[in-house]
Amino acid sequence: MLCFYNLQQKIDNGLGGLFERHGKFIARHPWKTVIVVCIIDIAFGIGILKLKPESGIHQYVPTDSTASKDQTIVNSLFKINTSVNFYIQSLSDLGQYGEVIIEMKNGGSIMNFSHWNHLKDLYAYVNNTSIVDTSGTKYFYPDLCAQTGGQCVIGGSFFFDNTFILDMNNNKIQYPSYNISTGQTLFLDRFIGDVKTEGGFISHASAIKFRFNLQGEKFDLSRKWEKNLSKECHHLQIVI
Repeated sequence: MLCFYNLQQKIDNGLGGLFERHGKFIARHPWKTVIVVCIIDIAFGIGILKLKPESGIHQYVPTDSTASKDQTIVNSLFKINTSVNFYIQSLSDLGQYGEVIIEMKNGGSIMNFSHWNHLKDLYAYVNNTSIVDTSGTKYFYPDLCAQTGGQCVIGGSFFFDNTFILDMNNNKIQYPSYNISTGQTLFLDRFIGDVKTEGGFISHASAIKFRFNLQGEKFDLSRKWEKNLSKECHHLQIVI
């Protein structure tokens, strides 16, 4: 026991002496210590600013995992330019996008044409949401949107299609699958929420969703626009 006691005393005395010298140094040079600490903090802060945010699979899997390596291989073999040739099913990750959900607050159905002017106002508001880069250049959503055939790819844009509006007014919106005017079949559960049906057609729905897809090639600008959209939507008030 005496051996362990002596060992403890040596450790305590050694550490105590170290902290004593450290305290005396700080007491003699307080301003120098503060300045050095501030310089170190600033240096580490600059490093944090340069960190690149991760998205998709990289947030959940270990570095150099099989899933991460497989995704890298897929991206190298199948290069997708989302600014001209965007197809969501071809992405190897979740992609970049901003989503806006519009929900009825009074218990009524949103599937009523009387609400469509409000939806158009919201749609235009998002398209006109902008950011400014470090050079002062302003970018609106159409400047950063993922495109196919020269058109921005926006999930839910079919809500403004004349055929959809006509079917809605006649209570003929099939659910869950619906054929839009282009001939494409969509599953509406991705875009319309809290749905009630009668005879396979929508009779009531409380919410709809728009997905504004963004270019992966302009990652930093797209991420900045996405954050700005989130901030702007907090101040947006549209009464439906």
